[in-house]
Amino acid sequence: MMGTITVETGTCASDQGCITFARVAQPATISDLLTIKAAAELLGVSEQTLRRWDKAGKLRARRHPMNGYRIYPRKIVLDLKRKILSDGNAGR
Repeated sequence: MMGTITVETGTCASDQGCITFARVAQPATISDLLTIKAAAELLGVSEQTLRRWDKAGKLRARRHPMNGYRIYPRKIVLDLKRKILSDGNAGR
């Protein structure tokens, strides 16, 4: 999930009604997210591989709210990299 949606309402003094709006809480910093290129480089795979993994549900990408580009939480990518490295060393 990209962020937390908070719905805020208020009471109105007019006959026109109240406005309800939603606000999305963003991650702490933009550095918590990786572009598809950065994630691919970190994992040592191609961007196309990440697209296939996303489509297959193996590593789901989030989408940038403005442009729809795939973005990946840094922590999830680093955890996957550690898992790949530890699985690769298990057979040695």
